[in-house]
Amino acid sequence: MSTALHHRSWVFCNRRSDRLKILYWDRDGWAIWYKRLEAGTFQFPFAQTGRQEVAAWELGMLPEGIDPRQVRRRKRYQLPAAATGAERSPRGVAAGPKNWMFFGSDNGGRTAAVLTSLIATCKRLGIDPFACLRDIFARVAAHSKNRLEELLPDKWKAARGPDTS
Repeated sequence: MSTALHHRSWVFCNRRSDRLKILYWDRDGWAIWYKRLEAGTFQFPFAQTGRQEVAAWELGMLPEGIDPRQVRRRKRYQLPAAATGAERSPRGVAAGPKNWMFFGSDNGGRTAAVLTSLIATCKRLGIDPFACLRDIFARVAAHSKNRLEELLPDKWKAARGPDTS
């Protein structure tokens, strides 16, 4: 069988528009999906024409009873121009399975958020994140808790002078 047919689906609706069948290729063979409504009818947009090619997002709406002709697509959200530097900075964490949502514990998630924020701030200020964090980690245990703001990347850069990258 031609592999061109493997990426196609066929949708069938009866005359009363209360039954819908979708025939599709499922990895190693053809499969059929069937739905019968107890009340109401499907909004089948091409009942009069008989045949029509539809996008996957339109096909997903049919079983839910949504008429694709009545749907308005909206523009995607964009950050406002006045967003802060942290919001505009590219994300430094690689996207993995489930976007790395699991850190092992709440404390691990907070630690990852603090470290990611520190690294993004260092990059925005033109500081080598590894050098900054190595120095901060070496000094933080002996540093007074009342003066921890001195270890923030902007203060760290000012104390080191202009050549800290």
